[in-house]
Amino acid sequence: MLGSKGLLQTLCVLAACLGVEASSGKTLGFLFKKKQGPTELISFYKPGAELCEDMEELEKRVEKKTGKHIMRFSVKNPTNYDLLTRLDHDNSCNGLPYYYNRANHRVICGATTLPNLLKWARGDPCQKHLPPPLSKEFRAEQAARVDWAEVKATKERDTGFKARLYRLAGRA
Repeated sequence: MLGSKGLLQTLCVLAACLGVEASSGKTLGFLFKKKQGPTELISFYKPGAELCEDMEELEKRVEKKTGKHIMRFSVKNPTNYDLLTRLDHDNSCNGLPYYYNRANHRVICGATTLPNLLKWARGDPCQKHLPPPLSKEFRAEQAARVDWAEVKATKERDTGFKARLYRLAGRA
């Protein structure tokens, strides 16, 4: 159960999502006043996460191109994490970064491409899971890790005469 401070934080986060801002004061009554143009775009991230940091630059480009602000919430804050779990109630994403458009309830799970993020921000149909292309450095690093002798041995075992022998011996 939330204490009074936790309840106040939750109300402030939810109020920000609804486009109102909290005035200074200690009581909750009539503290909220309407902002100009509430944001409809919400992003959840984890500080220090590589994918989240990579997407931050794309988010700024989307804000510049669309003129819409993307409200960012760190999941290190328990209140923000609670809001994320409420938005992703069916655990269809269960990852970060997580993008939610309040206007049409569209979501994007994980890192994505700039065109897909632009579609999401504009309210157009977008793909929920569309990872960005792999960088050249990442592909080179993965290629260096491959043990080609093991790949060849696996291929020989799984195809041809040796594969039939393994199947006949019951070891396949």
